Amino acid sequence: MRPLDIRCFDVRDGRVVAVDGVVPLAVEADLATGRVSGVWTWETAAGRRGRRVATDVVLTGAGVVVASPAAGGLVRIDRTTGVATVLAMDAEVGRLVRDGETVWAVGATAEEADPTWPRRPLEWHGPPAGAGEPDDRDDNFDDIEDPTFRIEPSTPVWRVDGESVTAYDLGGRVEGLAILGDEVVAVVTRPTDPLVMRRHPGGFTACERPATVLRGHPAHGLAVVGTVPDGCGSLHVDGGAVWLVGFEPDDEPEAVWRLGAGDGSPVRVDLPGGPLPDPLAVAAGRVVGLEWGRGSRRAHVVGLGPGGARSHVELPSVHDDAWSDLGLVWFLHDRKPAVVGLDVEQGTVTEVVLDLDCTPYVPTPVPPPGVDLAAYETGVRDDLRAAFFGGWTSSDDGRVVPYITGVTFESVEVHGEFPDTQVVALFRSEDRPGVRFARRWTLYDEAGNPEDERMEYADVGLMEDVDTGCLPPVADCVPDAEGIVWLDDGWQD
Repeated sequence: MRPLDIRCFDVRDGRVVAVDGVVPLAVEADLATGRVSGVWTWETAAGRRGRRVATDVVLTGAGVVVASPAAGGLVRIDRTTGVATVLAMDAEVGRLVRDGETVWAVGATAEEADPTWPRRPLEWHGPPAGAGEPDDRDDNFDDIEDPTFRIEPSTPVWRVDGESVTAYDLGGRVEGLAILGDEVVAVVTRPTDPLVMRRHPGGFTACERPATVLRGHPAHGLAVVGTVPDGCGSLHVDGGAVWLVGFEPDDEPEAVWRLGAGDGSPVRVDLPGGPLPDPLAVAAGRVVGLEWGRGSRRAHVVGLGPGGARSHVELPSVHDDAWSDLGLVWFLHDRKPAVVGLDVEQGTVTEVVLDLDCTPYVPTPVPPPGVDLAAYETGVRDDLRAAFFGGWTSSDDGRVVPYITGVTFESVEVHGEFPDTQVVALFRSEDRPGVRFARRWTLYDEAGNPEDERMEYADVGLMEDVDTGCLPPVADCVPDAEGIVWLDDGWQD
């Protein structure tokens, strides 16, 4: 059985729709029972092979709208007839925002900077006044790939009403967008927003990326109503206000921001009880943050307002994106085809499994045209060998140190043939004497496309897993017939 590999989902009126990450397939189910009530598919464009099948999805009253770069635009599915049509867009769509039966589409932002983009204005702040690091240190930022260090071209935004599409330019990189009544609220990093390097005592320097808050309707002009300290967060509508969550330079901020109907600018709302780990959503007057752990998550629920209560709820292992609907915050399970709902008032958890065998919808994998499979496979292998066997050069004394502390690699080899080709790394850990560990990475997805994005950080992923305790105790290490203990990396079987 091939389960649904959920890439994105949406919830509305007791329904959930989830879209597969490899196959153009959308599945709708009842949130109360988990019963599948609709399955739809669509055609992708031959010339857009390798593009993402889906980046976002929303449920409307009459249908489902999927942002599908592989199809070349927005896929609109009529829930009654099952007919899927593609509304072509002139750029990739990254996010969708529901506005009644209208949908706002936000273009995809860059993951890496283009070196030709101008640099953002740079400001140095912090004590001691007139001392600390010299301001000419800003010359060190030319080779940083983070796009927020440069002025990225404006993110396109479209209002989609049926077949009518109206494009708008909000004047910068759109970090988040929400609908409040008949107004748009957006957080945008504009060309004039500076990059702030803030000095702290002891020589520590932190980077902040302030962003601008806009409000109004793009057709009539958006007004600048304020700024937020950092441009990385999410917007949530609750209680007649838009809540700006996570727009702080700290991983555990002490506040969120509110922009209500009567607020002329974003209002800072301090969180009762102090810092909150990784805040992700607001629902029913409460903000939810996640504390990370291996195999599970602890949700911190904090009431907004004076004397707001703080509670903790244990969740299964979930991704760090969150959707709120009718007092529940929904997460994507990261180990099975399920969504996890947290009732922030009752403190209860609901898990809805979308139980569907997707085997009939999986196409026969075909090698990508123009790709030398042997060269690609050996290239991935050689890159991993260079990292694992090459180690790091210590900045203190120039010594070469192991890539992963306490780990010795035995081999990194290619196994199997297309489409089941894998790279396998064998290694030992000094604190697990006598045990041979292995991790394998499958190099192609089910359609036969190279797993470039996932493999880009395969070496770092293994390092982080080992450093955070993924190796089982010796007593729990059960080897296979060849004496190998295999590690699960969370996205391969």
